[in-house]
Amino acid sequence: MNALYPIELSGFYKLCIKVLEEVRFPLWFFYRSKKMYNNFVQVFLLVYKKRLNISYRKFVEIAVENKP
Repeated sequence: MNALYPIELSGFYKLCIKVLEEVRFPLWFFYRSKKMYNNFVQVFLLVYKKRLNISYRKFVEIAVENKP
């Protein structure tokens, strides 16, 4: 089973978005920063990695496997 496949459909994703919107987390910290990933994506991936309780290297391997 792919660990990262059901992210968009999971309640965990919706919960993270709800919490980040509730605390008024900014979309970007600096207006001249690179716009490749916004703060929501970065924080969600860090929290999801922690929830899966795996290393960063393993998390990256899973993400590369599931790359569209």
